Amino acid sequence: MSSWPHVIGAIIASFALGTLSFYLVESKVKKGTSATRTVIKFASLTVAVVAVSATTSSLVKQHPDWRPALVELGQPEYTSKLYPQECYPNAYAAADCKLGTGDVSVILYGDSHAQSTAAAVQMHNPQAALSWSRGGCPTLAHFAMHDKAVESQCRGFNQEKLQQLKTAYAGVPVVLFSRAALYADSGRENSYRISFPERQTAFAEAYTEEYVSTVCSIAENHPVYIVKPIPEMPFSVYKGLNLNQRWFRQTTDISLPLQAYEKRNRIAIATIEAAASRCNATVIDPIPYLCPNGNCMGSMDGVPLYFDDNHLVDAGNQQLKGLFKDLIKPI
Repeated sequence: MSSWPHVIGAIIASFALGTLSFYLVESKVKKGTSATRTVIKFASLTVAVVAVSATTSSLVKQHPDWRPALVELGQPEYTSKLYPQECYPNAYAAADCKLGTGDVSVILYGDSHAQSTAAAVQMHNPQAALSWSRGGCPTLAHFAMHDKAVESQCRGFNQEKLQQLKTAYAGVPVVLFSRAALYADSGRENSYRISFPERQTAFAEAYTEEYVSTVCSIAENHPVYIVKPIPEMPFSVYKGLNLNQRWFRQTTDISLPLQAYEKRNRIAIATIEAAASRCNATVIDPIPYLCPNGNCMGSMDGVPLYFDDNHLVDAGNQQLKGLFKDLIKPI
């Protein structure tokens, strides 16, 4: 049976997907367009890509000259190559690790962003760091979560580490990381959304009060540095780059408007600033490094800066070089 009907269909689909790719990946998001709407549009695009890929994969066998256009970039490595690490077993499905060698000069504490952004700290640290990170876990002493299994592990993890900070490593700086917008996201599919049943106030106020309480408890024995949220791309960066190369055989970088970042992280940023003011903590802002000229970079010269849509890899951490240079003090 002739394959030309399938070829023509694939060509038509490629033009349609090319148009969508241009507006959703290459073009700047228009003023007033929400990140949520962008995610929905890209999800629809992904479904279309899967459908067309099923057709084109069989055609590649019949048309070998198409193969170079369909070679995909591999996903970047999540584990950093910039330092050695030793991790220890625990009951919380957490990354409880020592990064580098020598005495502990800094403690990195938070959710998975504490782990994925650690390389940016270790670039300037000739000593060792402790990395305490539990994915999907807000740095709070008291909260409720829809996913009760994660809530149980997270609360146990935080209780152990907050107690440890009261009794050990006195004076060692603590750097707090958090994908804070995730926990405030009211989307129906978000199992990481948190609440505060014991506080009879609006969510933003309750979140701020609980976060301030947690940060101030740490600050009693440690200098505290709070890192503003790392920008989240609207979709997986390396998959977006693959999509563009698949259909256009060219490299076009992916970015997110700074305005979209600020909108998504409005509550988180206000909470961080309140904690810094009331707990004598220092705010560290990665935005000037990651969002030059009003756009937050997801890739640079075709190289993904993220493992997925929100976790930095070594290439992304290299963009933060200098951000933590004044934090590490000689021991």
